[in-house]
Amino acid sequence: MPRKSDPSRRIVEAAMTLAAEKGWSRTRMADVAAAADVSMAELKALFPVKLSLVVGLMKKIDAEVLENVEPSHDDETVRDRLFEILMDRFDALTPYKKAVASIAEDLRWEGPAALCIVPHGLISMSWMLEAAGVDSAGIRGVIRAKGLAVVYGVALKAWLEDDSPDMAKTMAALDGALAKAESLALCRLPSCLSGSSVSPRPATE
Repeated sequence: MPRKSDPSRRIVEAAMTLAAEKGWSRTRMADVAAAADVSMAELKALFPVKLSLVVGLMKKIDAEVLENVEPSHDDETVRDRLFEILMDRFDALTPYKKAVASIAEDLRWEGPAALCIVPHGLISMSWMLEAAGVDSAGIRGVIRAKGLAVVYGVALKAWLEDDSPDMAKTMAALDGALAKAESLALCRLPSCLSGSSVSPRPATE
């Protein structure tokens, strides 16, 4: 079988397929290399530790979301934008839902080792803020990214348990988390998250 041009993407896809099929804890790096049709040396060069595969998925989702960001409308608040962008993120994650569920469950038991992906999560949230038109630079940007990470975490838990075709439970959780962030100023976005209502998304066909 001829090799595709992007080994990183192929490796991440292979890892997520294996995680969905047999669980993250039982997915071995040697299995990923074989499934992605790369050598162990190539896999090590691109993904030196197993958790870097999770970071690879995060970067892939970041790219898909950012590539499809649409210009904001005059009547659209930042809270509206954040809602849409984070829901777009869940749309992009949907093909990997079973793998993400397995990863999330297994990382609960990895303790401090799993913390190494936290900085990458904050980078992702910083880019989601930028896509919504919010400055993510400096100390304020870090605070905003941490606040948005809290919001995203709440919605992610709901998404993993959401079996509705239109992700209604996820939308409700995200809307509620954004409202709470607004009231507690978790995101430190004065006037950015104020006075916004969220329009329902059309059901997925």
